[in-house]
Order: sequence, then C-alpha cells, then structure tokens
Amino acid sequence: MTAATDVGVLSQVLRELNIDHGWRVGAAVVECTDAVGADALGAAIADFPLRSGWICTTDAVLWTGNGGAWHYLDGSWHDGVPTRGVLSAELAGDDCSLAIHHCGGGSWQLVRTRKSAGETALVRSVRHLSVIEGWVLEYDLFFEVRSGRYQPVAQQFRGLVMNGETQ
Repeated sequence: MTAATDVGVLSQVLRELNIDHGWRVGAAVVECTDAVGADALGAAIADFPLRSGWICTTDAVLWTGNGGAWHYLDGSWHDGVPTRGVLSAELAGDDCSLAIHHCGGGSWQLVRTRKSAGETALVRSVRHLSVIEGWVLEYDLFFEVRSGRYQPVAQQFRGLVMNGETQ
C-alpha cells in the first residue's frame, strides 16, 4: 500500500464515523547542519525567505508576522535581524522552515525542512499554544512507514496563526 492509498482508506473510515481528520499525502526533505558558528547562523537567518517566526534569545522572545519587523513581547520592535544570544528559533517561509537549536558555546544546529513532490508520507497539520498572547504555532507533521508502521519523520513549521490566519 502507498501513503495515498492509506489516506484514502483512513478518509473513508473517518468520514463514515463523521470525523473530520485532516490527513493528506505529501513529502518532505530535511537537511540538518550541525555545529555552525555565529556568522553562519546570522547568514542563515538573514537569507531565509521569511514569512513569520519566532526567536528565543538569552534575554527575550521575538516574533514576526508577514515578514515584517521583529517584535518583542512588550510590543517594541528590534532593528535588524536578531542574532545575538539565540537559544532557539523557528522560521517559516512559503514552502520551507528553518529550526535553530543552540548546541552550547558558539555552536548551533540548523534544520531546514521543505515540502517536495511526492506522496511518500501521511501529513497532518497541528496547532499548539504559543507564549505570544493571541497566537498559535502551526506545523505540518510527516509520517512514513518505517519497520512496518507509520512513524513521525519530520515536522515543518508553517507559521504563527492569529485570528485563524497563518501569517
């Protein structure tokens, strides 16, 4: 069976039970870069085709929606791209995301996820509460068959959602 066949069977069963499930088929490519320095981190953030996202630094959480300025939680804004003291971040583009994880010292891991052609995975969108009041975080989760059963293989940050609209 293929992911497309499986989602068809799942859709039919859940439709008969009158359950809206939201599963679909798709594929993702994940590229992981370990131990990048501060200069590479700054370039990765500056070069990313940003639509929305958040960055947690040693002294603040910043967010942006619709590719605009970076804002602090108190409503003030940051001039330029925040790269000093980054602990973690998730940035969303149209068909890609960039997750950043501090690895200690002056080292970060960059995880780039992008949608690709194909139907190798079951995909479901999920939303999680955010520390940013009034916003939720939206992700696509990708599941592929591994060892005979579906297992999560990737997540793509889709962006910040406010008033039902993904920014």
